[in-house]
Amino acid sequence: LKENKKVYQVILYNFTTQHVGPLLISSRFIQNVEIELENQKTIISFEVINPNVDIIPYSEGSTCLIQFFPKAQTQNPAKIKSVEVMDMGSDVTRVRLHSDRPVDFELYPLPNPERLVLDTIDASVEDPNQFTQTSGSNLIEKIRIGILSAELPDNTRIVFDIKNDFTYQYSQS
Repeated sequence: LKENKKVYQVILYNFTTQHVGPLLISSRFIQNVEIELENQKTIISFEVINPNVDIIPYSEGSTCLIQFFPKAQTQNPAKIKSVEVMDMGSDVTRVRLHSDRPVDFELYPLPNPERLVLDTIDASVEDPNQFTQTSGSNLIEKIRIGILSAELPDNTRIVFDIKNDFTYQYSQS
């Protein structure tokens, strides 16, 4: 290892994959990603190229995510004011997140049960309980909001519990 490089390893026990060797990944956070197999465990190594990033591993069932979040660059995070859910028909639901300024986020689905997760970066809610609700939507069963982790109190996670299989698309305005 060269000096000033941060190389991390994530070890997944009782997990194998067909993807072995270097991975070609275009990222503003990591480089030199490599996967090795060793006695029923998978070792994922990567070099962090952005020193202002927090790494949060997450696993549930057979799903494993490694999330990279830019550290908050301000002492004044954006404020999430409301979450608006509108049914646009029996098979389309629109969700709007209202905040006092633009918010960076990561959006991804999770299966079993079906959920759509929105992790915000440098955005918080004063009272997450005011947004936790049954949505009354044809497609969204419940909305849950809380801080992403104790280490990242200004990053908010919003989970949409979905009633059925779904596809999603998003735009930012």
